[in-house]
Amino acid sequence: MTTPVSSMVKLSQLSPLDAKPSDMRFAVRSPHYLRVRNGDISVTMSFDAGDEVTRFVEVYKPVIDENAIPGQGISIGTQDGSRLAIARLSEEDAVSMKALQTRIKALNAAGVEGEGRFSVSATGCAESQIPDKPILLTTWIRRAPSEDYFILTRNVDIRKLVSQTGSSPVNIPSCN
Repeated sequence: MTTPVSSMVKLSQLSPLDAKPSDMRFAVRSPHYLRVRNGDISVTMSFDAGDEVTRFVEVYKPVIDENAIPGQGISIGTQDGSRLAIARLSEEDAVSMKALQTRIKALNAAGVEGEGRFSVSATGCAESQIPDKPILLTTWIRRAPSEDYFILTRNVDIRKLVSQTGSSPVNIPSCN
């Protein structure tokens, strides 16, 4: 299990339909030899009530905020050699997500029942040779500036995930 039990309660209370997209922040901690760049984080929001008219899938690519301060809830220290990337939705993506939230809320208000999903994923590039050991990533989300970040996934071994797909972590593209 990669999501801590303490985060399960917060996740169950997280309503992507009520979050203000421009306030949301996404954070990824990676080993020092991996870098998360603009476009490497994907936020997917979808809704499906069983037909083409009520089926939506939107993918947003948050931009890295180089001046972001980690904030409460993120446990990271530079002494461990890890790297932290904090991202936010672009103004255009925030407007687009808000419009999608409004469409889904309107369907719900009209009695349309469907299944909604909200997911965050990340990739990256290698700045140096990838050592032959676990490649651990941790991800956080913050819904609003007044809230703490909370962990979505803790120490997910990318090496293990990639090998399960039949690929190899050495195929992570170079940043150069």
